[in-house]
Amino acid sequence: MEVIQVAQYDSDLSDEVVEENNDLNRNKKVKKKKRSKYWINKATFDNAEEAEASIENIWSKQYTNYTEHGRRVYYRCNKAKLRGPQCSASIHLLYHADSDQVTVYKTEGEHDHHDEKVRGIDENVKKCIEELYNDGDLEQWCEGNVEVPIDENKAFVVSYKILYDNEEYEDDEDIEEDGNKFRIFISSVRLLNIASMSLHLHADATYKLIWQGFPVLIVGTTDFNKAFHPFGLAVSSNEKTKDFEFIFNSIQVGMEKINKDLLYPTALISDAADAIKNGFTNIFSSSYNQIMCWAHMKRKINNRVCQIDDKHIAKEIIEDVEML
Repeated sequence: MEVIQVAQYDSDLSDEVVEENNDLNRNKKVKKKKRSKYWINKATFDNAEEAEASIENIWSKQYTNYTEHGRRVYYRCNKAKLRGPQCSASIHLLYHADSDQVTVYKTEGEHDHHDEKVRGIDENVKKCIEELYNDGDLEQWCEGNVEVPIDENKAFVVSYKILYDNEEYEDDEDIEEDGNKFRIFISSVRLLNIASMSLHLHADATYKLIWQGFPVLIVGTTDFNKAFHPFGLAVSSNEKTKDFEFIFNSIQVGMEKINKDLLYPTALISDAADAIKNGFTNIFSSSYNQIMCWAHMKRKINNRVCQIDDKHIAKEIIEDVEML
C-alpha cells in the first residue's frame, strides 16, 4: 500500500490554533507546530467522472494545488465546522498530468470530529426510501406514463426497457454485470420538436445528476449562441454502448410519436468515448463529423499546463486556447 507524506497545507482556514500564554508573557504568542499528513493510495480510476462519483457526501472541497504530477484537489470532512478545529480525516484527488487517470488518497488519521445534530433526512430513512424503488414499481410507473400528453411541456416516458435476472441478456459487453437492468428515456413534445430541427447532437453521461446512484444520460443540441437545448434525459443502470444506443433510438421513437421525420444528424459532439460513438453509429450512420467536447478538451489541457513552472506562460497558453 502506497503511503506518502505531505506537509499540512497552511491557510486561513487551517486548524492550527494560536494560543496566548498570559501567565508567562501576555504579548507572546505560541504557534503550534505544523502537522504532517500521511496519505494512503485508496483507489485509482480511469477517468475523473468515476473518481468524483466515488466521493461521499461527508467530504467538501477545500483547496487545489498544482504539482508536476498533476492537479491535486483536497477535501475536508464537513462534519466539522469550516472555521474551527478540523477533523483529522481528509482525502484528495490527484488528476494525473500524463493520463486521464485519477487517484484518490486518504489520510491515515480517522474521523475525530464531534458529532453534531443530524440535519436533513437520516441515512436509515434514505435507505428505506431507496428500497421502495424496486424494479417492479419502476416498470409500473413507466407503463402509466407512456401516453403522449396534450400539454407540450409535460414530461412523458418516450421509451423504456427493463430486464430482470431471469431474462435473456442481449448485452454481451457487460454480461459480467448480470442483474436487473433498466433504461428509461423521458422527454416532452416541446423538447422533441427541438430535436426534429437539429443536425448535430451532444451526448454524455453525468454523475453530477444521478437517480438512486445511477448515471443520467443527456442528449441535446446547441444554438448559434452556444446555449444548450436538451432533447430529454435517460436514466440507465449503466453507460455502455447499448445504453447510448437506447437513448439515440428513443429519439427516433419520439419523432414517430409526434409525427415528425426521423433524424439524420451530421455531427456528434462528445468526449469521444467508444460507448457513445458506437451507439450513435448503430442507430444513425457511420458517416458523420466527430467533434470533441470543449469542456473535456480544456480539462485535459489544464492537466498538462499545470506542469509548466512559469505560471505566466501557463496562463497565456490557457488564454490563447480560450480565444479559439
